[in-house]
Amino acid sequence: MKEELARRGLRATNSPFSRGHLYRLLENPIYIGRIRHKATIYKGQHPALIDRPLWDQVQALLAQNRAGQPHRSRSKNPSLFAGLLFDHKGRRLLSTHAVKRGVRYRYYVSPDRLKRQADAPSPDAAPGLRLATAEVEDAILALLKRLLRDRDWLLGAVIPPQASLDLQQTILRRADHLAERLASDNPVTRRDAVLTLLQRVDLRDDEVQLTLQPQALGHATTPIAVARPLALRRRGVETKLIIEGEGPADPQPDPAMVRALAQAHRWWRDLLDKRYPTMKEIAQAYRTDERYVARIIPLAFLPAQLTRDILNGTQPPEMTLVELMAGEGA
Repeated sequence: MKEELARRGLRATNSPFSRGHLYRLLENPIYIGRIRHKATIYKGQHPALIDRPLWDQVQALLAQNRAGQPHRSRSKNPSLFAGLLFDHKGRRLLSTHAVKRGVRYRYYVSPDRLKRQADAPSPDAAPGLRLATAEVEDAILALLKRLLRDRDWLLGAVIPPQASLDLQQTILRRADHLAERLASDNPVTRRDAVLTLLQRVDLRDDEVQLTLQPQALGHATTPIAVARPLALRRRGVETKLIIEGEGPADPQPDPAMVRALAQAHRWWRDLLDKRYPTMKEIAQAYRTDERYVARIIPLAFLPAQLTRDILNGTQPPEMTLVELMAGEGA
């Protein structure tokens, strides 16, 4: 597009259109009859120039490109639902990350929450959602794969009542193929399958609604909506997403809590064996802070059942490492 604009001699003020200029133009909600003011989008007084499904597809493609052109080798782990997730106020969630102790943690956040966090250091003052990327992606991928393998749902919601046997088989094969791509170990393959299948995902107060692309599975002319009960549980400064009514999710141990438990038992054993007789020596040996050692070691004395739950990933979803270190999990 940049080349075409340059060929026509069109410019942004006194310079050629850059990629940034084009992104800002294409992300302007004025095309769908809305106006953006800061981080909030309001209904405008002018008619929409394009329909909403087309707008959503464009935004998904922009998000895909912004994530690093997933078909390029440098995009090894694209955010699967970038550009497709919306919170209860209809705001598109943004993909972001934080680095703690050299570990990169990725999140989907509401735009005003990200802005507040930039303006004010306290995350508790920021509204909106802050969801761990892996948890969101695992939950929605599991729901999508169950739908694609649910013959009753496909026959009732996707396959036309008067469809021929050939058409039914074609749609069922297409569903199986998409389910296989969603289960792929290749994140680029999963991302392509998500874009093929999904138009948007709305995380409302008590339900998650998936809007499927009309042509994803058959010859539908309108998007297919699927709603499931949703629970959003606060866990520290994050929110945990739980899709209910879809059977038990596979437990996902929290890496930070598992690592802290391992450290606690290792350091307590060091003290008992007098390998390092004091917490100060442990801190020096493991290149950490003595106060951190003092807060971690008590985790070696958690109730046995709670320790097993943490290792299995079945602890209460709102439980955090901070709470454990403060003694709230004991």
